[in-house]
Amino acid sequence: MKNMKRVPLFLLIIAFLAAGNISMAQKSENRGKAAKEMNKAAEQEKQRGQERAKKTEEAMKAEAEQVREANKDEAERMREAGKDEAERAREANQGRGNAYGRNKGDLKGREFGQARAEQARMQRQEREAELDSRLSEGEERVIQSRERIRVAKEELEQQKSRRRISDSEYQMRKERIENAEKAVDELDLRIRNGRRLKGEGQ
Repeated sequence: MKNMKRVPLFLLIIAFLAAGNISMAQKSENRGKAAKEMNKAAEQEKQRGQERAKKTEEAMKAEAEQVREANKDEAERMREAGKDEAERAREANQGRGNAYGRNKGDLKGREFGQARAEQARMQRQEREAELDSRLSEGEERVIQSRERIRVAKEELEQQKSRRRISDSEYQMRKERIENAEKAVDELDLRIRNGRRLKGEGQ
């Protein structure tokens, strides 16, 4: 009879232990799922950060290319203007002049001179307005580029501090950012020189 009382007690203890093991296994499984989800979320965040960095880098490359193209175009325009000016000076020195006074139409001496002076003033004002417009566009491009570069630098430093990129990738991106910065500095210098020259001409 004593053995009979012990058997249900023994079964009861075994049932409690089994229930405890099942509960612990479920908790362990839930922790494993949570860890997997956290790892998955961290990986997705890392991918999003890399995509943002890649987009920023591509935008900076495009901006640097635009700055280089603008510099090339401006240099070409300046070369052409210099060639034209040299050609006009050469013709004037050869005594041919510019033939403005040979075909006066209905105008007489003084009237023709005044009309020609007015035409020259208008051309000068148009050139100054065009130069102002180009300089303003260039200044705006410099401001936008500097802001993009600032954002790219911050993002790069954050990725490095969070160890989301390797040291070699960090150096490569940093070098690209510095090259873009140099191109923007060149454009800024040309714009400042253009403003200074324009100020001297007035």
